[in-house]
Amino acid sequence: MSLRIGVLGAAEISPLTIFRAVAALPGAELVAIGSRRPGAAQAQARQHGLACACLGYQELLARRDIDWVYVPAANTEHYRDCEAALRTGKHVLVEKPATLSARELQALIALATTHGLSLVEAIMTRHHPWQAWLAEQVRACTWGRLLRHSTRLRHGLREGDRFRLRPGGGVLWDDGVYWLQAAQAVAGIDLGACAIEQAQADAVDVPTRVRIELTAPDGMKTDLEAEFALPRQAEHAFEFERARVVLADFFRARIGRHKIHLDIAHASGERERVSFDEQNYYLNQLAYLAGDARDEDWPAQAQRSVERIAMLEALHGRLRPTLDGPSADG
Repeated sequence: MSLRIGVLGAAEISPLTIFRAVAALPGAELVAIGSRRPGAAQAQARQHGLACACLGYQELLARRDIDWVYVPAANTEHYRDCEAALRTGKHVLVEKPATLSARELQALIALATTHGLSLVEAIMTRHHPWQAWLAEQVRACTWGRLLRHSTRLRHGLREGDRFRLRPGGGVLWDDGVYWLQAAQAVAGIDLGACAIEQAQADAVDVPTRVRIELTAPDGMKTDLEAEFALPRQAEHAFEFERARVVLADFFRARIGRHKIHLDIAHASGERERVSFDEQNYYLNQLAYLAGDARDEDWPAQAQRSVERIAMLEALHGRLRPTLDGPSADG
C-alpha cells in the first residue's frame, strides 16, 4: 500500500521520525513539508536533500496527493493541527502526547471516525515485537505474577529542545507516555482503575524531574522516574515473582537499525538474554500506517491513548513540588 505523507511544520524531529523512514520503506513518499514560517520548509528540504514541495499549511492540506499528515508541532498545537488535517480528509500521525486533554482527544477520534479516517499517536516503542513477546509472558505467568513495572528516563535538552520547557511541555508530558504505554501494553494495567500513590516533581507547571507511582486494583505497581538531565537512560524493568526482566536501552532502535535485548535474571540465579532482530522503531511505525491491520487496530489504540492522556492530566493535577531540579546538567 502506498503512503503519501505531508509534514505540518519544519520540526527538528522530522528527519529522525519521517524522512529516513520514508526513504527506507518501499511505497512511501514524502510529498510536502508545510510551515507557517517563511522559508523554514525550504531550508529543511535543502538541508536534508529532499525533493518535495514546500508549502504553507493550508496549501499542504488542500493537496489531493497526500494521504497522511504528520503533526510534530508543540504539544499545545496538536489539537488545532490534527483537527485541520482531519477536516480536509487526511489520516493523521501525531506526535505524543496526542493532545493535552482527554476531552480534546475524544473529539478528534470522533471526527476521524465520522470521516472514515485514522488518528494515530506516534509512540515509536509500541511498534516492536519485544512488547508483544513480553506481554505474552505476563499473561502466561511464565515467571509467576508480575509485581512491579518501573521506567527510568533521563535525557538532556539540546538548544533546539527548549520548546519542551514551554507551557504544555515538561518531562511528564514528554516521557510519561512511554511509561504508561508499556504499563498498558506489556503489564496489562488498566490506567483508569489505578490509584495515584506518589506524584512528586521539581515544579508543578512545567516539571523537569518527576517521581510517580501508581497501584492497580490487584496490587501491581508501576512507577516512573524521569528528568531532563544526563547521563542518558531509558530503561524498563519488570519484577516478577520468579524473575526480573530488564530492557536496558529501549530508545536504542530509534536511530538506525538495532537489536533489542531483554535480560532476564531468574530467582534461581540463572541468567538469559532474549534478543530481537535489528529493527527501527520509526520504520516499523510507517509500515504500520501502510498496513491493512491498522484499519481495525487504530480505534482500540486510540482509546488507550485517551486513557494515557487522562492519567497524565490527573497526575499533573496531583504533582507536589518536593523534588530538587535535575541532578546533572542536561
